[in-house]
Amino acid sequence: MVMKFVKSVTHAIEGLWRVFKEHANFRIHILLATVTIVLGVTLRLSNLELSILVITITLVLMAEILNTAVEELSDLITVRWSKHAKAAKDVSAGMVLIASICAVIVGWLLFIPKLN
Repeated sequence: MVMKFVKSVTHAIEGLWRVFKEHANFRIHILLATVTIVLGVTLRLSNLELSILVITITLVLMAEILNTAVEELSDLITVRWSKHAKAAKDVSAGMVLIASICAVIVGWLLFIPKLN
């Protein structure tokens, strides 16, 4: 049972590493997340504010990972261009865009009062 769990965690880490290695947008999100967390700590955001920041960052990273999964699956099941595959990819990219816009708004709401 423990070995099964370890194997599952290993596969999950391999998946995260693959996204990190192969997708520049994910690396950009990780960089911005790191800078944002450091800035939040530097500006002494409260624990609640930092928690909101972490949840928002997690939302963006999860959206990017799901977008990657949709793209990979679309590429796997389509040999040539498909309007359905394009739609799936566009919709999942839209999900990342919405999450990113939300993150910018949350960042604005949390950081601007601290910078004034």
